[in-house]
Parts: sequence; structure tokens; C-alpha cells
Amino acid sequence: MTGPVRPHDAAVTDMPSSDLGSATACTSTAQCDDGFACTIDGCSASGQCDHTTIDAMCAADEACIVGMGCVRRGATVCTTNAECDDGNFCNGLERCNARVCLTPLPQTCDDGNACTVDRCDTALDQCVRSTAPGCDAGVAPGDGGSARPFEAPADYTGSFLFVPAQSSGCGAATYSISRVTFSTTATTLTIQGGSFPMTQIPLPTGASFDVTYVQPDCGTYHLQGTFSDSNSFTALWTATFSGSCGFCPGQSASVIGVRS
Repeated sequence: MTGPVRPHDAAVTDMPSSDLGSATACTSTAQCDDGFACTIDGCSASGQCDHTTIDAMCAADEACIVGMGCVRRGATVCTTNAECDDGNFCNGLERCNARVCLTPLPQTCDDGNACTVDRCDTALDQCVRSTAPGCDAGVAPGDGGSARPFEAPADYTGSFLFVPAQSSGCGAATYSISRVTFSTTATTLTIQGGSFPMTQIPLPTGASFDVTYVQPDCGTYHLQGTFSDSNSFTALWTATFSGSCGFCPGQSASVIGVRS
């Protein structure tokens, strides 16, 4: 018999009183062991498994629930993520785990850039960033080196600040991109943003680029932009989600890059 299941970070809401266990046919008590230490299991005269809960087998702040074991009192029992969603983007993405709603960590909007003021807007359901005092367009004073006209492919190399940073805390689509790195081969441009190697084939011959990365069963990440000189570009960042990440909100944002 296994130990009790204890999802201690469950959200505190009303606990449904319905019995989550389903009747199981049996001919002996041995067939009714549910693996939870807080239940006494038996086979009734009608040939159905019975599970009697004993709260005293759980911690003081827990109750014994049929089919779940020891669960914090006041936890929300669920079967889908939608049952746990409170509609507030800024307090994080609620998930249903082991039939209990889990309280998420608050949404992190900090992009790691000292030149942006970051906050989560509950009305817009998104991270909002503004330019910090003394900075220009979210980038510290200075052009990162002497700017000159862009030359392909030589200038498709190096690291660039990515402003505003793009981030997500949604399931497998969790990332924070505040910097991107350009590199080339004879045929391919690669822009590495976080863990995403976005690519373009063939290698662009001018100042405009269009790179994509497909994350299996989750998202497609796309950056399309143009260099204004050797040290800066403007671009459109988009992220669309499907498969196991289909519940994640899509992204579309205008960004700038500055060589650093």
C-alpha cells in the first residue's frame, strides 16, 4: 500500500463533496486495495469495492478523499485545466494536476533589461514594458560600436539586445528572450533566441531576414526584420501554439535589436 498523495500547493477554494471513486466489481477484499493509506478497502456483499476514508491518517490540514488520498482541506478537485483557470493572466497559469488545482507562480515579466520598466497588466492580460529614465527605446545610451551601412553576410553575426524581451510561462512554451545571437554557415542563417534556433535557408543576401523555429507538438516561433545599419534592426516577433501547447496565448510584438 503506497503513501498518501499530498498536493500541498493546491489552490484554496471550496472542495466538492462528491465521491470521486467509481464502483469496482470484486469477489475479494484483496481486489479493492486502492493504494491509499488513508482508506480502509473492502468488498461489499453486493460485490462492489467500498473505500472508507479516515481523515486521522492524514496531516491536520488535510482530508482523505476517495480515489485521491490525503488532499489539503479546501482544495479544488478538477479533471481539466479549464476548471482551474481564474481568468487572471498575471497570477500565473493554473493547472489541474492529480485531480487537484495547483496554484501557479505569478507571471514573471522581468526581462533582465535595466532600461525597461516591467509590470504585468491585469486589464490587458499581458506583460507591459516602458522605457526607463535615461534610456533610449529601452536600450542604454551608446550604439554598441561604430555604426555603418549593413553588409551581408558579414554583419549577420554577433549578439544583439532584444527589446522588449519576449517571454512566456505557459507549459512547454516557457521561455524568456532578452538577447538573440546571429550566426551563419554557407547556406543558413541561424538566430538563437533562448533555446530556439530559428533558421532561414538560403542565407539572405540583403538586410532583411525571415527566420522560423518549430517546436514539436507545441509552437512556431517567427522573427522577420530588417537591419537599418550594421548594429541595429527592427523586426516582428510572433509565436503561435498548437498541440500540447494549444491552450497558450499567441504572441505578436514589434521589437528592436541592438548589437552588444
